[in-house]
Amino acid sequence: MLDFQKLLNDSASAGIAIVPPGLYLPTVPYVWPAGLKRIVGAGKGITRVEYAGSLPATLFAIPKGVNARIEGLTVTGPGASETDSKAFLHLGGSGSLRLRDVQIAGWKNGAKHDDGCELLRLDDCDVHDCWTGVLGNSRAAIWILDTYFRRWGVPGSNQYHAVYSKEGQSLHVERCDFDEDQGLGFAVHTWGEEATAPEFCRVINNRFGPSCWRGILTNDSWPSLVQGNVSQCRGAFISKRRGQIILIGNVRSGSGPAVVDYTEPHEVRSLGNVVMGNGFVNYDKPAPASVQPLLAIDVLPNGERRLRHPECEHGTIYGPPTEKMPGGYIDQGGIEELVERE
Repeated sequence: MLDFQKLLNDSASAGIAIVPPGLYLPTVPYVWPAGLKRIVGAGKGITRVEYAGSLPATLFAIPKGVNARIEGLTVTGPGASETDSKAFLHLGGSGSLRLRDVQIAGWKNGAKHDDGCELLRLDDCDVHDCWTGVLGNSRAAIWILDTYFRRWGVPGSNQYHAVYSKEGQSLHVERCDFDEDQGLGFAVHTWGEEATAPEFCRVINNRFGPSCWRGILTNDSWPSLVQGNVSQCRGAFISKRRGQIILIGNVRSGSGPAVVDYTEPHEVRSLGNVVMGNGFVNYDKPAPASVQPLLAIDVLPNGERRLRHPECEHGTIYGPPTEKMPGGYIDQGGIEELVERE
């Protein structure tokens, strides 16, 4: 049987472990040896690691201060339960972790960081059948690009998400594909208070498929940019609790509204989006008097451009005028005119 741990130990002094194709079946977690910085397999589905241990465990616990890279592996866990904390990777303390061409499946948490680490980055990865795909527990930045997420979450629960930025991390998610969630969580969930506001939150050019329950939760005080995404979520594309959200050039179709604004609504700025569905902005509760006017020029399916009149009552405000909202829209020139006025 191929001995993955021996290969890591023998390669540590060189700083890089080249892992041949094959199947590796660890029964206990791997120890990350001192000096090792990079693990390179032959590719997803070619170099395969399947955890066969009976106890909950994190397969790789990367020590404090290591700037680690892992590439070209498929890593499968034993599944998850409410009482365990299994993860494929746990990065603790200062340091960083970059994953490229890695497939992660069958863990409670796919990749997890906390305790002051600096960066977690995924490029061209597949993350599926994990309760939470990527979990951030510190102020470190998370970058996720060109990655597929499938079958995250737990039936009936809204506590597990494909990407969960939990403590105000800066977050950048671009060109990713989300679909087939198993619960009531979000594809991208951001959380933070004013004291831990991130430097940026950007969700750009992603696809949220028709088996996504909900797309994005923005829940921090820092402005969030949502641009160029295609959303077919069954529920809301975006739920917003506080702070400013800027929507540019998204396409939304599906049964739920494009944006649900609740708890502490502030400002939604929207430019050049195409929305086909229940509505553009819904309030779960009546908006407080302090809410700032919504400024929105967007494109209806027939090509019309509409600006939401700031004196309209709060409620569903996107779509043709209805009995409930007669004269809910006014025509106000083109997008260029709005940009000039701004």
